[in-house]
Amino acid sequence: MTSVQFCHLLSPHQTAAGAKLICFSKSFSFIGAKDGDSLKIAELLEGQILQKHCFLARESGIWLSLGGLQEKGSDNKHLCNTHVVVNDAGNIRSTHRKIHLFDANIPGGKVYKEGSFTEPARRRRKVIEFMRQVGAEVGSSFL
Repeated sequence: MTSVQFCHLLSPHQTAAGAKLICFSKSFSFIGAKDGDSLKIAELLEGQILQKHCFLARESGIWLSLGGLQEKGSDNKHLCNTHVVVNDAGNIRSTHRKIHLFDANIPGGKVYKEGSFTEPARRRRKVIEFMRQVGAEVGSSFL
């Protein structure tokens, strides 16, 4: 089941209960089985994956917080790990590209170097600034 299908099932129940925002976690739209899979599906913000979520937000009248979109990077070897907030009108209100990339070296196991395929954000943005913008736009019903 895709995140759009899941949200279609979830949103009528959540809006009926008074929810104004549905939050999806990191890699909400795709988790690859092997190295390089994320690069193959990465797309621009105007791409099909995000546009389906924008339509759903507009149709459901609910805000979406979409963590970890695989956004096309500056070249074919890199992507951006982008958090996107979509308002209840289906418009992108904010984006936040991951800045701090990590490496994991599991003894006797896999070596994972996020920087080998993810480019860090060029603009540093404090998380609190990001949340203030979203909170101010959603309004008191967000709290």
